[in-house]
Amino acid sequence: MPFEIQVRRTVYIGRLAIEFPSGLLIAGARLDIQVEDVKQASVDRAEKEYGVALSDVVTDLMTVN
Repeated sequence: MPFEIQVRRTVYIGRLAIEFPSGLLIAGARLDIQVEDVKQASVDRAEKEYGVALSDVVTDLMTVN
């Protein structure tokens, strides 16, 4: 999934969610791919787990083609 990097910035690019069809996968099967914006939950978890302050995070979600 394409996304851009910003120099000296903490950029949240989203959570990639892939839904597979039920049953056997066949080559060429369509997958449901979405980018979800769960920035606040991700920032909160990172701050709690790693003890870092992430008050300057910007959102620039990756794109699904």
